[in-house]
Amino acid sequence: MERINTNNNIENSNTSNTNHQDNYFIHLARYMFCSRLIDKNEEVLEMGCGTGYGASLLSDFCKNVTAHDVWHHELENEWEKYNKPNLTFVKDLPNKKFDSIVSLEVLEHVPIPEVEDYFNTIKNSLSKNGTLYLSTPRYLPKEQRSQNRLNYHEKEYTQEELKILLKKHFNNVYFFSQNDALISTHNPKMAWTFMTICTNKK
Repeated sequence: MERINTNNNIENSNTSNTNHQDNYFIHLARYMFCSRLIDKNEEVLEMGCGTGYGASLLSDFCKNVTAHDVWHHELENEWEKYNKPNLTFVKDLPNKKFDSIVSLEVLEHVPIPEVEDYFNTIKNSLSKNGTLYLSTPRYLPKEQRSQNRLNYHEKEYTQEELKILLKKHFNNVYFFSQNDALISTHNPKMAWTFMTICTNKK
């Protein structure tokens, strides 16, 4: 599994090769996008927090952040670097509702039989009028993917596939496209990554 470390480098357990999308500033742009939309009084959950640098950034913009990753046994040493009163790293998801959930570059790693459980977990942890911020790489044919993507991505989604999946679980789905560190409403067919905002607000 690839990771971003706090020295702006990619950590990868199997390869030292990285592609343009594995740049620290590109990852950081997604967190900054979310931080501009999250309210200062919100309680936020990050699902798939990795080494924790993004959760630390988000905690500067909201009431508190609870950060979780299924690979916590490999990440606890990294988490110890972030000691902030409004940031908590957890091994198990708490039984509570959050105002916002952030899950960036996670969906593509979820095995297809577990995708429904992934979204059910999100919905069970999200308040009635809460917001999900989710990103995932745009689908590429296998011959165009990096070795890392071939190794670790269970499924990559076209915009239509992702839209159908998200609309199954949320009433309102808003799509944005990312190239480099720019996230906007430009042509989704040219996006490196889809950034989405999902809510069930009436």
